[in-house]
Amino acid sequence: MKNVDYNLYIENYLNNDKTKSAIMLTAPWGMGKSYYIQNSLIPHLQKDGKKNCVVVSLYGLNDVKEISKAIYLELRTKVFSEKREGFEVGKLAGKTVLKGVLSKVGVDLSLSEDDLQKLYNSIDLSDKLLIFEDLERSGISIKQVLGYVNNLVEQDGVKVLLVANENEIKKLERIEVKDKDKNVTYKWEYDADTEEYLKIKEKTVSDTILYLCDYEVAIANILKMFLDLNINTCLEEKDKNGKAVIINEILGVMSSVKDYNLRSLIFACQKTVDIFSNYNGELNLEFFKYVFLGNVAFSLKLKGKDDLKWDDKTNPSQLGLGKYPLYKFCYDFIKKQELNLQDIKEYQQDFLEKREYEKKQRETNTALSILYDFPIQKEFLLNYAVISLRDELKAGKSIPLTQYGKLANYLIVVKDVISNPEYVDECKSIMLNNLRNSTKKDDKVPDRLRIHDSFAFWEDSQREEYDLFVREMTAIFHESAFSHLETEDELEYLKIIANMMADDESSVRQGNGFLEKLDMDKLISGLEKANSEQVSDFRRGILSVYRVVNIQSILPNDKDALIQLKENVKMLIDEGRGVDKIVRLQYKWLIDNIESALEHY
Repeated sequence: MKNVDYNLYIENYLNNDKTKSAIMLTAPWGMGKSYYIQNSLIPHLQKDGKKNCVVVSLYGLNDVKEISKAIYLELRTKVFSEKREGFEVGKLAGKTVLKGVLSKVGVDLSLSEDDLQKLYNSIDLSDKLLIFEDLERSGISIKQVLGYVNNLVEQDGVKVLLVANENEIKKLERIEVKDKDKNVTYKWEYDADTEEYLKIKEKTVSDTILYLCDYEVAIANILKMFLDLNINTCLEEKDKNGKAVIINEILGVMSSVKDYNLRSLIFACQKTVDIFSNYNGELNLEFFKYVFLGNVAFSLKLKGKDDLKWDDKTNPSQLGLGKYPLYKFCYDFIKKQELNLQDIKEYQQDFLEKREYEKKQRETNTALSILYDFPIQKEFLLNYAVISLRDELKAGKSIPLTQYGKLANYLIVVKDVISNPEYVDECKSIMLNNLRNSTKKDDKVPDRLRIHDSFAFWEDSQREEYDLFVREMTAIFHESAFSHLETEDELEYLKIIANMMADDESSVRQGNGFLEKLDMDKLISGLEKANSEQVSDFRRGILSVYRVVNIQSILPNDKDALIQLKENVKMLIDEGRGVDKIVRLQYKWLIDNIESALEHY
């Protein structure tokens, strides 16, 4: 059924039903019931001005008298809104404001509940549809609510639409069954409360309609609601059937996540619009769409979960999707309300460079393009492509380092479907060696290794191999980076290390060890020459890297290095070294910080 079909069915109930019973609209949470009612059903019923809808949420109500009061206030609010220019229903915030406004039209809300009930009884509910939402979330027992509704429909002839998630009302319990031979089997049956609910519902509700959202229409309306230039431009791109590509992509994301929650989509839209509203640089539409769809995937996964964390072992494709990974700057904004605009610029540039590189590869039908299109290739051709990639990697120039994350993903995927899987291991070994010998020490490379559109693994062992290899690549890159700290100036060395720890602690926590790779003598000499602010910066770096409780599993090799650092700093204090007493006070605090880190080992 489409929305128009639901509208016509409910309109017929309102106009012609003689059963003196209610009807129910049911669907799981977040599937668009409220959105449909507000944006399709109510406008349809009120289009000729003859019908009216009164929507009352049962959420948070604790007594049936509160339902009457809510109906009365809703109706009086509508009357008031029609008489007072500039007033909009739904714009009242809080009971205090509501009381103040309605008192001006002669509604004394200090009346008792019984008196309000009398006022309610005087209301004409003919040609009106009462819509009760959130049946399953009411503080009133469902038995009482249905009894109240039964009085409305039987005695008062009121038309009522109940909106619920019946999956949250109906509960099953496992029943043990023994046959004549005392063999035990089990079956699932409704529990006693559910059975009672179904009996009462049978008397009160004539039809239950399973709401199946018209997602294409709902998604389009949600996207248009934001009046955002980038989203609207995405909507203009159509496929060969004339449908908006972005809507198909969102439906694909929802299908992959196995969640169609429209509230999560609205949340993702809001966060994406907020992120880019702060960005003043030139924005590529493909990059915007790529980021947006990653945010949609993350928002769907985030619903009701607090364990989706970005840590040092995070795979962005697991928080987003293989096709649309989640960006770290999006995670920081969504979870921590932090936004680094420079990250947007840098990741967009990286995205465009990768896209241009892959475009050229496909245009020339190279080995890399064959690998990336492996599902439609022949096995022998794919085998030759991997051999060719091995030779290209040996040459060390044609494939950029930032492509290594995606390349590793696809190599591991095809390992089990080519005749010579050992070639994949050779490629991996060469990639590690290339990273080790690279002269490009861009500190964003480790993050870029993880951000790419990937092909989903179908075996857990593939995922484990990939995650391990990415950690190996990241660790070797950092190990190589440490070896290129060529400065002989001890103080400059200290400042570089402090900045690495404080500004990029996620990348620092790679490869099982960080502090163990440093020149301890040079570090201590730097601390001896440092002023109080420079020692404080180093302390901040130590706190950033080693503050996590599970640091022992992330940097297991650093325990001895931390102990050595602590002993050397204590020596500086004991021997009265350092530029002044404030610096030596900073030394003492540094020892406290190190001891706090060691408590996690």
